[in-house]
Amino acid sequence: MKKSLILIVAVFCFMKTKAFANDTTRIVGNIVGLKDSVIALSIPILDSPEIYRIGVKNGMFKWKGVVSQPERVFLLMKTHYMKFYIDTGNALIHINGNADSISHIRVTGSKPQDDYEFYENSIEGEWNRYDALYEDNVYKEAHRDENAEAIWGNKRSRVLSEINEKQKILSLLIRQALSV
Repeated sequence: MKKSLILIVAVFCFMKTKAFANDTTRIVGNIVGLKDSVIALSIPILDSPEIYRIGVKNGMFKWKGVVSQPERVFLLMKTHYMKFYIDTGNALIHINGNADSISHIRVTGSKPQDDYEFYENSIEGEWNRYDALYEDNVYKEAHRDENAEAIWGNKRSRVLSEINEKQKILSLLIRQALSV
């Protein structure tokens, strides 16, 4: 009886450990030019973030932990920070790039990050059209008189309306994909 109880407890502990291991999210990073130091991973939990200190050696670092839901997280370095989306479950996320070009660091292995990048890329053209309205020569020409200003305002409104419509459609598609 005593041996059976010990065996049951051992099996339960083993299964619990396996279940925990399958929920572990791991991040492996290699940022060329990042000096040996400590960086921080900030994961928002309700009103206060959980902050994990991560050692960096030759630009390489590793972190593992349990993430209950996809979250937008922040990787804080001495003079820069980057944000990305972290995945749940047995995810292995890679972060690669150069310390001098944080905006070009590549994050792979996270489905929420892939979805975010797809969304951003899909509306990039519309935002470029919007930004073009504010280029110096266009803006000055558009505000030379009331008629030109009205035409410029209509273009601006039309571009913003197209951006909002596309955002609504993409948001609906993302919610549908998440519910599957």
